[in-house]
Amino acid sequence: MWDRIRHNHEYLTLTGKSGTKRLIREELNKLKEEARKDIQWQRQNTQWKLTIAGVIIGWVPGISGIVIAIISLFSK
Repeated sequence: MWDRIRHNHEYLTLTGKSGTKRLIREELNKLKEEARKDIQWQRQNTQWKLTIAGVIIGWVPGISGIVIAIISLFSK
């Protein structure tokens, strides 16, 4: 059965080959673009988390300084 089908559909024309190569190239470019978007999203997510952590860490010494100042003010 395969011998009958193979001889009729074995090769692409030059236009078919170039079109196929172009489609493959376009699909590979789309996949690379999607991978870049995923990486960019992960970086933005990490940056957002680090920003939140930095703000929280920055507020802790500030609040503790205010508490210490209030305590020292009332202890005199």
